[in-house]
Amino acid sequence: MAMAMGAPNSQAGLAARLYADRYPNRRHPTVNVFCRLELRCRETGQLGPAQRGDTGRPLYVQAPDLEDAVLTAVQQAPAPSTRDIARATNLSKSAVHQVLRGEGYHPYHYTAAQHLLPVIRLTEHDFSSMIIEKLSNELWLVNYFAPWCYSCKALTPEWRHLAKMAKDLPNVYIGEVNCEKEFRLCTGQGIRAYPSIRLYPFDSKGFGKVEYRNEPAFAWRESVKTPPVHPTKIRTSISLSSACELNTTSALANYATKAGVFESLEEKLKMRENSGSLHTSIYSGYSKTARSLFHWLFNFLPSPILELNPSTFNDHVMMDKDVWLVDFFAPWCGHCVEFAPVFHVIAQNLQGVVKAGKVDCDKYVDLCHKAGITGYPTVKLFLKPSEFSYGDEIPSQSKDYILTYVKNALETTKKSVVAIAVAIGQAAGKVMKSDMRPCSEKDKASQTCDLAQLTEIEL
Repeated sequence: MAMAMGAPNSQAGLAARLYADRYPNRRHPTVNVFCRLELRCRETGQLGPAQRGDTGRPLYVQAPDLEDAVLTAVQQAPAPSTRDIARATNLSKSAVHQVLRGEGYHPYHYTAAQHLLPVIRLTEHDFSSMIIEKLSNELWLVNYFAPWCYSCKALTPEWRHLAKMAKDLPNVYIGEVNCEKEFRLCTGQGIRAYPSIRLYPFDSKGFGKVEYRNEPAFAWRESVKTPPVHPTKIRTSISLSSACELNTTSALANYATKAGVFESLEEKLKMRENSGSLHTSIYSGYSKTARSLFHWLFNFLPSPILELNPSTFNDHVMMDKDVWLVDFFAPWCGHCVEFAPVFHVIAQNLQGVVKAGKVDCDKYVDLCHKAGITGYPTVKLFLKPSEFSYGDEIPSQSKDYILTYVKNALETTKKSVVAIAVAIGQAAGKVMKSDMRPCSEKDKASQTCDLAQLTEIEL
């Protein structure tokens, strides 16, 4: 290569062609290679590469100030990559990694992900204060699990998703207990299978105390309204505010339903006479997914939604001065069942500002026909009382969209009302000015002179 470079009097192109002719079986250097050789020869006096370490960025940090520069860069901003730190400190990536590993730092990679609300981890120390002695306006849903349990592992992402879905529900908490670490707690609560999901409803104080007596004990379940056989004896045996349990070891197999359709099994109260022992009632019928668990949880929440019939619809919605948000649904509609918890959250967010109601279109077909309902579910907003207007349809079942739609509609209505009031006030002021008649005490008492200052009226 040196001979080829020297022969054509430092012409890189000619040197490249000459090298290719003389050594046809070798890999042919490009013109840039010969240019770099010439430059190296002029600067260093040799064609061979310089000794490693004499030029370029050092592979190893030999100066304390460079090491301090790397550590300072990481402590000030952990987010920059090692490549950026190497470029800023004039070190190699290997040198930066060497410094970081020596100080116990490790590089990491991160990606943007949706944040799921953490589930509250309960222990033996705080279980009594948070569950047994909980406030009456709190509801807890607790998962008792074991880390080695396969079903528990499958439930974990669904449980995290459930916590996210329930974040907008006031005073509703999602918790979990690791029964491998909290063995005494789970044994005391009678946990015999994993996972066990228990609901501690509103107006309850946990499980209450269970007293084993010689009289037969009966199991009681919150969701079943059948009266107990011996009410007085049951009150001394089991607290009537006991928790409802979703037991995974039920004899009923889990089953899948069609998309968007959920079936609710209203199990009868199971009682078994067994002297001195307790037979626990089992709540079953749902697959263990975040959506099905949320639907089950939804049944225990106090509803701010008024069930409307033709009479109450006409009196409250059509002729009332309050703003109403009404859900027209059908019980057999899968989308309606899916939308019910969403509408519940919307009603709670709008409580005190907008009243919420729902109409069963299976029962009241004529009412839904008059309202122009052609599909289920249909949500309509009624801003002002009218005998002939059946509200404005909201073209979405998204919670955020409906809340934004209602907020914008209320602001628009308020602005229009104020504009009309100001126009009426200005017109009234012109009349008074043209009449050139001052307001008497009688006029002031009848408020006929206050139109010019009117800022808000009721339509």
